[in-house]
Amino acid sequence: MKNILIIGGGIFGLSSAYALTERGHKVVVVDQGTIPHPLASSTDISKAVRLEYGQDVLYSKLTYKSISKWKTWNEVFDKNNYVETGYLMLLNGTLNDGLHTFEASSKKSLSHLGFELNHLVDEAFEEAFPILKDSGFNEAVFNPLGGYVKAQSAVQSLYTHLKFRGVEFILNNPLLSLSEKEGDLAFHFKKELTKSFDAYVLACGSMTPHLVPSLSSCMRITSHAIFGLLPKDPSAYSAANLPVFSADITNTGWYGFPFSKSNDCLKIAMHSNGKEIHPDDERKINPTDISALEQFLQNYFPSLLDARLVYTHRCLYTDTLDGHFWIDAHPKHPNLYICSGGSGHGFKMAPMIGDLLADLVEDKTNNYLDRFKWRQLNYLTESEEEARHKI
Repeated sequence: MKNILIIGGGIFGLSSAYALTERGHKVVVVDQGTIPHPLASSTDISKAVRLEYGQDVLYSKLTYKSISKWKTWNEVFDKNNYVETGYLMLLNGTLNDGLHTFEASSKKSLSHLGFELNHLVDEAFEEAFPILKDSGFNEAVFNPLGGYVKAQSAVQSLYTHLKFRGVEFILNNPLLSLSEKEGDLAFHFKKELTKSFDAYVLACGSMTPHLVPSLSSCMRITSHAIFGLLPKDPSAYSAANLPVFSADITNTGWYGFPFSKSNDCLKIAMHSNGKEIHPDDERKINPTDISALEQFLQNYFPSLLDARLVYTHRCLYTDTLDGHFWIDAHPKHPNLYICSGGSGHGFKMAPMIGDLLADLVEDKTNNYLDRFKWRQLNYLTESEEEARHKI
């Protein structure tokens, strides 16, 4: 058993705390504020869960394992945080027209893995999703496996469960700096901790490259617009009529969720290379964001043009330059573990993130970890995520 300090109470930190606690380790979590923290990347009404990752079957397999654990967590927490609506890839064109390589390669990869996807064209498309009859889409690929997680609720459930399990939480105590002192690590908190630990897990999301300067050239923090719309007829956009969807995503950047009674809105968001931002910068939606949303609705969802805008938010991504997680021990400090680099797809795989981190701490073999180890990235490195829209 190890005494482990996890710095950061977002989804990466709490998932790691869950896995380590299940394996018998003694865990303390310290966070800069409350949990859920209002400015954490994991604090939002919903996060998409999809197996579709183009040619990248590693992420498809990892998400599949995560979905199984999300369902287990629903039972453990007695809370329906993961909602399986299926996942719909919408196309403005055809699957094999050369303009939709993400959708085509996703279908091919998942079919090879044994998943059954439904390719819908013409009358079959309109019959399956009549709400989209007059949209700008004419073809789709539907996967019944996938949906969304109620993000803030999931974080709250983990927090409540871990407290019940005896995990100690130290809140409102930000890590001000991390430095080396005579070869040793020195953590400088607002209120200094008196305990010593065998291992430290840095799960600080967007603050990671600012706390570990050697990572500042490997990560960028980007912001992405999110909107909540209240349609005149919300029932028409329920999960039965409209599952979680990507809207020709590599060409438009937009994706969305069905209407949720608990949030009283239908969520639409942008998944792109985003705008680089400092975590402390203002995160308000601006007129350019609104105009982009209106143009998207005009082109693809005219039935939502009269919907009322009831919610806006900016989600922060901790983007590694290659688009992959960063889960590894610090090369100079083997008892310091970095668990970061969500890169826009961390939440869906959150249950497996904890297991990956726990295997790393316990020095267990895990083939997934090779992808996420400490590596050299530079300005020539390009993101390998196929779904990301480039503005």
